[in-house]
Amino acid sequence: MIAFAISATTFATLVIAFATLAIAYGASPKKVAYWLEDTVQTVFMYYCHPDVTKSEATNF
Repeated sequence: MIAFAISATTFATLVIAFATLAIAYGASPKKVAYWLEDTVQTVFMYYCHPDVTKSEATNF
């Protein structure tokens, strides 16, 4: 079962999760765009899903 979860995770999924959680936890969109080497507009358009809130985020 763990192998399925790992194989279903792609790099794009990880980037989306990172950007969404980083912004949800207070990182500025400009800083996230810098980390991803992209623009703020691209971060919001493709990477970040702002409907996720801290209460929904997994606590690692």
